[in-house]
Amino acid sequence: MRRATLHDAALLSMIGTAAYAATYADIWENAGGLADKLATFRPDAFADCLQSANAQTWIATLDGAPAGFLTLVNGVPSPASKRDGGAEITRFYLLGPASGQGIGRALFEAALAEATTVGARYLWLDLMAHAHWAEKAYIRLGFRVTGQSEMTAAVRADRRAKLVMEREIA
Repeated sequence: MRRATLHDAALLSMIGTAAYAATYADIWENAGGLADKLATFRPDAFADCLQSANAQTWIATLDGAPAGFLTLVNGVPSPASKRDGGAEITRFYLLGPASGQGIGRALFEAALAEATTVGARYLWLDLMAHAHWAEKAYIRLGFRVTGQSEMTAAVRADRRAKLVMEREIA
């Protein structure tokens, strides 16, 4: 695992696009909506993030191949608790074959260490409410559900609900 640099924008785009499409393509009402969402994974979007002073991204590899990444943005309050001192996990994706091998935990531990170093009081994220596998994984990492929201994008009505989860930093 290593911290991503500006030179990794295309790699992050590939991982994010592939992981998102494999996991969430079926929630979209039409191909246009999915295409618009996948466009948010363009290399230029990652380049902007990688140049932000408040954002850090880590890339994990498995046997020398890209396996996943996590992006953390410091100084963002949770929409549920609205408390200061938050750090948001904005993107956390693993490629399918990398799941269940401790890579997600290693990425999370890097983000937790960074958040602790910069003085964040808690981590937070949001996720699709129907993604029970993800909710369980975050609970194992110490998160708890603190709120709900709804997507306004063109996703199926039964897939619009989102959960907000938070985890205190000791």
